[in-house]
Amino acid sequence: MRLNRAVVVGLDLDEWVLIKPFIATRSEISVPAGFVTDFASIPRFFWRVLPPHGRIKEPAIVHDYLYAIDHDKKAADLEFKKLMKVYRVTWWRRVAAYHAVRVFGSKRKSIEQFKKRGLLKTPEHYLRP
Repeated sequence: MRLNRAVVVGLDLDEWVLIKPFIATRSEISVPAGFVTDFASIPRFFWRVLPPHGRIKEPAIVHDYLYAIDHDKKAADLEFKKLMKVYRVTWWRRVAAYHAVRVFGSKRKSIEQFKKRGLLKTPEHYLRP
């Protein structure tokens, strides 16, 4: 099965912007171009074990978006879990990441960041000529 990949540009090491709208494989959720994500809010100390830029990237984009639009937290976390399996994240990383978002995931923080970042910026805003 061919997996849909997100096209992103890094703003810095912690934030990335979608250049094209993104729909994850086996998902009906459309994340608009211009959405800013941190992929997975994983402390750098753990990046060797659970890198946020690896296979977890696309599921994390959808998860961040669902939190940002104030989607039901449990449903967003379950979608994240489902997509990690679709995107072939190893089982132990899936378990670790899913339990981390269940315990530490904060919709309030995501919504505040969403408002601060400004979802409505166009992808061209981030591209340098």
